[in-house]
Amino acid sequence: MSLITNQRTQSLWQRAQSSPEWGATRLWEYLLKDNFFSGPDWLISSQQPPTTNPGDMRRMDLCIERWIRPNWQKIAVFEAKKANCSQTAIDQVEHQAYNACMAHLTNSGRDRMYGITIIGTTARIWYLTKDEDYLLPMVSETAGLSDRVAYIEVNSSMASELRKGFEYIVKHDMVSEKRLQRLKSISPPRPPPPPGK
Repeated sequence: MSLITNQRTQSLWQRAQSSPEWGATRLWEYLLKDNFFSGPDWLISSQQPPTTNPGDMRRMDLCIERWIRPNWQKIAVFEAKKANCSQTAIDQVEHQAYNACMAHLTNSGRDRMYGITIIGTTARIWYLTKDEDYLLPMVSETAGLSDRVAYIEVNSSMASELRKGFEYIVKHDMVSEKRLQRLKSISPPRPPPPPGK
């Protein structure tokens, strides 16, 4: 079932088809706030650093945080590219998500979190532990990295998989050990860094 369900989301979806990265981020920020991460214990903010280090100049497209007394805790890092991006940009967005998650985990002392990568109106949800070599594919659970086909279109019947993934994140700050072992079993080896890195 599509997550594009009314004129507001249809308008954002159409704009994201032809806009630069900001159009995709705008669509997803609206969908995430409106459908999943709403209420006083959820915060979605843009252009945040992955660490609390004052010298950290890196910025994530979006960050999803949950209020867990007495602090806000980063639950997921969100990195996006425009809809018609190159294969190199897909490689880069996944590396950006991985690097942001690892920086946060190292800085915070936590050992697990989610990553979300976006290509325009398509998405993929990942899981990461400090001990893993790279992103673990969660939605869609296919082994391919930097694989445009593995990304799920928000305006399609497959978007129900994204819905289940986001609902899982809302209910579980961390995946169960059983699910983590399944994700590890399908995880491909870490790819080389994208060109120019």
